[in-house]
Amino acid sequence: MSRDLLSLPAELVACILLHLPLSSLPSVHLSCRTLHTILESSISIQYNKWLEITGCIDNEDEGDSDADSTTAVASLSTKDKLALLQAKFRSWDHLALASSRTIQIYHRPSGIYDLTGGVYLLGSEEGRELYWVSLPDGGGGGAPIRWHRVPADKAIVDMGLCIYEHDLLGIVSTHPTDQTAPLSTERSQTQTIQLSFLHLPTNQPHRLAQINPLVIDTYTSPAPPAIALEIVGNHFVLVLSYSFRLGLGFFFHQNQHQNQPGPQDKVFIYNWKTGVLLAQFQKPARSYSSVVFLTPSLFLLPNARENQLEVYRIPRSPLSQQEEYKAEMILSLPRLSAERIISSISCRGEPAPSSSPSTNNHKKPFTSCPYSSIIIFNIRILPAEMFVGLPLLGNVSTLIIQRQSLIDLLHSLNVQNPSHIHTYGSWGPPITRWFTSSQIPTRWITTSASTRLVFIPSSAPDSDFGSPYLVCDFNPCAVKWTRKRKGEVRAVWMMVRNRLKEVVKGLRQIWLWEEEMREKEEEEGGIHIPGAWLDSEDDDPHDALQAQSDLDHGQFHIHSRDTESYPDPDSEFDAPHFLPSRALDLVPMDDPLRDEYAQLRERYDDLLEELGRMWTVGGSSSSNTNTDADADSSLLPPEFQQLFDDPSGLIRGSLPYAARLSPGRYRWDGVLMDEERVLGITVSFFSFLDDVHMLTLV
Repeated sequence: MSRDLLSLPAELVACILLHLPLSSLPSVHLSCRTLHTILESSISIQYNKWLEITGCIDNEDEGDSDADSTTAVASLSTKDKLALLQAKFRSWDHLALASSRTIQIYHRPSGIYDLTGGVYLLGSEEGRELYWVSLPDGGGGGAPIRWHRVPADKAIVDMGLCIYEHDLLGIVSTHPTDQTAPLSTERSQTQTIQLSFLHLPTNQPHRLAQINPLVIDTYTSPAPPAIALEIVGNHFVLVLSYSFRLGLGFFFHQNQHQNQPGPQDKVFIYNWKTGVLLAQFQKPARSYSSVVFLTPSLFLLPNARENQLEVYRIPRSPLSQQEEYKAEMILSLPRLSAERIISSISCRGEPAPSSSPSTNNHKKPFTSCPYSSIIIFNIRILPAEMFVGLPLLGNVSTLIIQRQSLIDLLHSLNVQNPSHIHTYGSWGPPITRWFTSSQIPTRWITTSASTRLVFIPSSAPDSDFGSPYLVCDFNPCAVKWTRKRKGEVRAVWMMVRNRLKEVVKGLRQIWLWEEEMREKEEEEGGIHIPGAWLDSEDDDPHDALQAQSDLDHGQFHIHSRDTESYPDPDSEFDAPHFLPSRALDLVPMDDPLRDEYAQLRERYDDLLEELGRMWTVGGSSSSNTNTDADADSSLLPPEFQQLFDDPSGLIRGSLPYAARLSPGRYRWDGVLMDEERVLGITVSFFSFLDDVHMLTLV
């Protein structure tokens, strides 16, 4: 059969091999020389391979698009797209900057914000306008960045973006139901919540929304609810959560109305194009505060009150009031310690899945696959007695799960009993990863994109030299690549180290001879050379340079620059003995070892720093020398031990990731991320957003 295959033209064989999964290509490589040559020479196969390596999808595969975007993509050959894809991978692998700019903010922002599809949006403190900016890519040069204003005639509570598919902006606003009532009684009136749909580039009502604006609900509470809105495909899910926006007022409301139930969290599922309500339900307060889509027809609601994740399917037709809307899958989170509760869970998974070809996204030849992306959950935990007055304090733990893993769980766990609650131990450890977030800013949830997650320590603004940011990549190919790359750098480092030892040994003989000659001249009454080369312990030639570290893989902590600390590449690393500068001064300037020593020392330091800025956690490897051991369960951070009742240590999870520290250091208060860039945030003394520092990598 192999002879029949090889008798075909190489182009046809390449087309056949295109349908093989990436995991099968190594076997084909080893099967015969002809197939090996075809694989290596086929640009299409290499492009498909790199799409899978980087977790991207080709935009031309998604269907038709507008003419201008299709022309832009079609003008690129597969070879050009392959080069762009490889450049993107290298940029993120090395955190190499294509450009760096500061985005000035000319208004006082509110707590409303989003970063998606190359669009950065901020609310306004006045509450009746939004501002957004289209972020340039690495080739944008110094083109001006212009803020676009979106005015509103009603109080804006929140918003949602669906840039990839529809260039859609959904604005949630409130207004008094009785428009004739005097303004002085507005706070005690019944308020109407409505959702307006705008086409973002034109700031006009979206042409696909048949009912615009769409009235969602009414309320009479002292303050508007907190909103969570996600729009995917033809549908949106909107969550109204009252307890966190009201704070103490919520509990006063309950005490003053003992015979009346307090406001409950509500969930609405609509077809936004037709304005048809497909389903709605409500749960006790403190249940829901965020939502994320798994597929265009599946969404996940984290339930803080029940300490679980609930997956629902969007109904194809509206449900009647008699029909019960049940979750398709319920996943329990780790059991909390005694007297601990979850006050809120915020979540995000970028990019979101899509059900139709995009318009904006087709301006690029490829984009990140939403099903390869991670979902981040920031879980705020605090003592039960603190929740009444301080619901926004406490500890924050960050949970990472890949979107595809949750979809696979739905198919494997819910075959027999969909309503069964699955304990964390039965589903969580293999596909999750936890971080304690007590030392990182958690004010912004837009810290993940595709398979990557970005951190920066809270201490960065107060450090004299700032701090590097950390990017964790949960792409399995990135983990393997980093492990391989670290092994290669380690091998070069060891060669440099061994040669450096030999050079130091030769130089030591020279300066010992020079020292002996100087002492002899002094004994004979010769000229005295001022300044002994060894007059302090710091200049002891037997001192060794050591790589230092204080970064626990379960906790995020990076030393400030004054300690020059990096993650320890390996406990076996012993640096060679370096010559102190004054000892090197005794070596003749024309000695070739002197120049070689300077070059080797610089190369040694660069390699050691590179080793310290990359590591992997979790995953298997055939070679222990290329793998950083995952943290042992017995070394769970104290925060985990206090928050969770998990004596087994399984809460840490074993989802592998590759980590990279940025070469530069920054004094940022927070850090955001999308598929192409990292945004550093600085805030004023009163916690107002001051500037946004954009580092474009692609």
